[in-house]
Amino acid sequence: MINFNNMLKVFFCIFFVFLMYSLYNKKTLLNYIKEDYNSDSNNFKMYYVDWCPHCVSAKPHFKKLMKHRKINNNKIKYHLIDCEKNPKLAEEAGITGYPTFILNDAKKYEGDRSYNHLLNFLHKNIN
Repeated sequence: MINFNNMLKVFFCIFFVFLMYSLYNKKTLLNYIKEDYNSDSNNFKMYYVDWCPHCVSAKPHFKKLMKHRKINNNKIKYHLIDCEKNPKLAEEAGITGYPTFILNDAKKYEGDRSYNHLLNFLHKNIN
């Protein structure tokens, strides 16, 4: 026979785990939003998917670029956004192809995806 008290404990534990998971994800998203709109820094984002060969080749260049914390004496933050794990962020940004690079939610980069070209783009567009 099934013990009702034991079932209740199991359901409570499962509920608690889901609640903690939801709160953690909400906190992570809120931190991302706060960081993203910090007025004293620029944001350069790479929207990608793991199955795209262009993304796979561009990602190491973007990661190398992330070592530059200041460009033209201005702070810069970098964001690697996996569009399959974060479809809402990709949808809100209007992403239609991969990889997509966007500076300050306004300026799309459409040039060569190499480190030097990305760095030159930032130097030209961050004042």
